[in-house]
Amino acid sequence: MNMKKILNFILLALIMFQLLSCSNNKDYVEMIPADIDFVIQINPKSIAKKGNFENIEQYNLAKLALTEINNADPALKEMISLIKKSPTDAGVDIISPIYIFGKKLNNKLIVTLAMNMNDKSEFEAQLKTIYKSVYKQDISFVDENNYTFIKGNKKPYLAWNKKQFMFIAGEYGTPTSDLNSFFEDLIKNENSLIDNISFADFLKNTQDVNIWYTGNFTKYFSNKTNPSENNLDFSKSAWATYLSFNDDNISFTQKFHPDPATKIELEKRPMWKSKINTDFYKYFPERSYANISIGAYPANTRYILNNKNIISDFLNEYTIDYTILENSFEGEALFSIYDFESAKSFSVNDYFGKKETFEKTIIIPQFILAGRMKNKDFYNHFISNFGKGIVSHGNYHSLKINTNQSIYFSFNNNIMFVTNNQIQVNNFALNRVSKNNFIQSPFSSGAKNSMFANVNLNLEDYPNDVKNYFIKNSPIPITNEMEKFISQFSKIEFKVTDEYTKTGNLQLKKSDVNSLETILLFLDQTYSVYSNPGILSNGSN
Repeated sequence: MNMKKILNFILLALIMFQLLSCSNNKDYVEMIPADIDFVIQINPKSIAKKGNFENIEQYNLAKLALTEINNADPALKEMISLIKKSPTDAGVDIISPIYIFGKKLNNKLIVTLAMNMNDKSEFEAQLKTIYKSVYKQDISFVDENNYTFIKGNKKPYLAWNKKQFMFIAGEYGTPTSDLNSFFEDLIKNENSLIDNISFADFLKNTQDVNIWYTGNFTKYFSNKTNPSENNLDFSKSAWATYLSFNDDNISFTQKFHPDPATKIELEKRPMWKSKINTDFYKYFPERSYANISIGAYPANTRYILNNKNIISDFLNEYTIDYTILENSFEGEALFSIYDFESAKSFSVNDYFGKKETFEKTIIIPQFILAGRMKNKDFYNHFISNFGKGIVSHGNYHSLKINTNQSIYFSFNNNIMFVTNNQIQVNNFALNRVSKNNFIQSPFSSGAKNSMFANVNLNLEDYPNDVKNYFIKNSPIPITNEMEKFISQFSKIEFKVTDEYTKTGNLQLKKSDVNSLETILLFLDQTYSVYSNPGILSNGSN
């Protein structure tokens, strides 16, 4: 039995255990240290139910695993048969939540997977059976500091006792001594994360997949090593994100839990407005394919997000004076993709004859970006930054960005207007407003939130040439399986509901299977296709 077969066997065994195993022992949660940077909690019970694991044979991978078990060593087959008859005899409890947590030690990330232990003796007996079946030799264990390890194996990669099972790993280059040190600190730790108010609230609201992390974790992705003393310190704050797989959508909620000192500072400088003034929406077409709208306080936003490199880096790249922006921008803006246009392009490097031979059709999304302004200062500053590249047309300006596109800018009624469509900028500059505009759009209702975004994922709503262009020019090959998978999505929505809460959902079309089954069936089919290259089938390519 090779490693691939072993993985197939373990996967099916885990799924079977999930269907019936149970335990009320929660001690393995209390072992999570208070200084950890992130925790991922997975709820196998709800995932097994929503994934319809009772009908496990609908998945090709499960069928393969069943075949492997039927051809397995007799002792291994007997063990699986006994567990199926009495699932509570399974050693490791994989119906209770699984926790993955980690932090950096000496600039190397170390991660622990922790599970509840049902029965230590049964677990060890099952491990011996599996090892004997796979490696054709016996395995023995060694006890140390109230934990058991595989004898001869570098501990503490695998460790367990009567209450929990742990697997510990570090990123590439992590010394074994650091793993040992991490493990020693873990088992001696007396300060549990469960005493953290934010984490305790996280545990009360968990869904199918849940992530809790601190400000220290966000620093993993920051370029700034020495943030300014004037910036907020989020290291003691935390975020909790909950992901739920529902019948026709995948929903998520994110809660921000600032530490007391940070919360006081945020109340002095609120980032989000209570709602968006929608008057300037009238300059946008009613139809749209994607929209993002915000209502924020510019100075407060830059102050809060400065450590995250979101705003300052952008402004610096384009030599924009952020003080002018803050003093000129009201903080309310809308970006909308409302149409598509086709154009011809060709590469000079490919040109060896008639130009028409090497021309390619491209699809250009037509967009509008507009925001409410206090004055014209930022508009003038923005235009002057591009120097000779800007062309004045009286009541608007244009900037040529390539042979096919120009960007147009205009300012009217304290609205700054940016688009790549000359008809739209003309209408705006002349104050022409269509009777049917974005205010009549159902998407405009999102303005009751301080931020909202939506994208139409239903390709049937797009013109055929646009749909075919997207599929043909995808950065990854679109197989028949993937095209079928994509066709099941309807839209994605996101909104900020208050200063500390964000919600969203990925909407699917009505189907006989729920959202999790849709994803699992796609992954299963993709695995089957790519593990058998001979049956790989391209879609429209």
